[in-house]
Amino acid sequence: VPFALVATAVLFILASLQVPLLGPGWVKLDNQHWPIDLLPELKKYEKDNPDGSPILNDMIFGGFLMYHAPRLRVFIDDRCELYQDDFLLEYVRANPVKIENWVKSYNIRVALVEPRSAFENYFQNNAGWKVLKVGESAVLYKKLEKEHL
Repeated sequence: VPFALVATAVLFILASLQVPLLGPGWVKLDNQHWPIDLLPELKKYEKDNPDGSPILNDMIFGGFLMYHAPRLRVFIDDRCELYQDDFLLEYVRANPVKIENWVKSYNIRVALVEPRSAFENYFQNNAGWKVLKVGESAVLYKKLEKEHL
């Protein structure tokens, strides 16, 4: 029986049949939770910039970015044990002055944030940033160069 199940699974995979639990391609990320629709812009930014270019992101998107845009340096992810308590409290408070300090000190040029969040409020109300694209689960912002201000 186990051999028959494995053989059937291999046949489904080789035939590219989309059968739940056995065939490929039937599991997809939910674009209402993950910024799948922003991947083309993120990939372009990743390609056009050096390895380790920083991105300011909401915590929920850290792991997503690490997997889908590994050349970008995420700002934060959900491995809270890696961050100090003071930093986590500052992140949760999302103080506009602190955000501005992070942008300057980390040389951040792009941000991936949740809609209607304190971070999105900061970027939306800051003339130095523009919306690159609005997705179902996130908004992608880009810092304007000085000549565009």
